[in-house]
Amino acid sequence: MRIEDDNGISDLLVGEETRLCGGFGFIEGPIWSASDNALVFSDIPGNRQHIWRPGESEAIQM
Repeated sequence: MRIEDDNGISDLLVGEETRLCGGFGFIEGPIWSASDNALVFSDIPGNRQHIWRPGESEAIQM
């Protein structure tokens, strides 16, 4: 994988797949917000936006 504009997301990448949180039908987005130090994404079937921060086991509904 080649990252063009890092903005901190490489800190989340590891050598293998890692489950950050679950319970979603499927998600869309995700985008890293460097100013919030968080991953922001949409749960399409749930019609909700969520935010996840490193070290947290659950995403918070926005």
